[in-house]
Amino acid sequence: MPDQDRTDLEVDLLGEAVKITGKRMPNGEVRRRVRLADGTAIHHTVAPPGEAKWQNAHFHKGVVETQVVIAGKMAVARIERDKGWRVCVYERGEVYTSFPSHIHNVYLFPGSVIATITYGEPVGDPNNKGNDWWAADADFDKWSKGLTEADIGCLVA
Repeated sequence: MPDQDRTDLEVDLLGEAVKITGKRMPNGEVRRRVRLADGTAIHHTVAPPGEAKWQNAHFHKGVVETQVVIAGKMAVARIERDKGWRVCVYERGEVYTSFPSHIHNVYLFPGSVIATITYGEPVGDPNNKGNDWWAADADFDKWSKGLTEADIGCLVA
């Protein structure tokens, strides 16, 4: 039986394979991705209306991830060297970039939309289908996923 929450296509554009994926993520977000042969990818992510949820805390070993808020707001929980666990909120038109080894988690407020560009030299996690997406420390993941919108507002005030 086909997966109702995922569609994968591969097309040839001017002699280069381009992969196109549409997926409903476990947290309810709808993500559409275009991945080029060199590993560069462009993602368009839409949070569901109503109750939004955190993504999974993670980091990349070789990929830079830049996110632009298209509509609504996005919170980013991250671990900063010598500063500990922090949360920042980004609004429409604002940009957040995560560099390799930067541990972070993303929360899209209900109905928010972001565009994400990933690029660099991927270092594949064999436990994650070879993708350069590595699970963060379980304590940080649990902490960030426990933050409500009210908590986010207090932390960034």
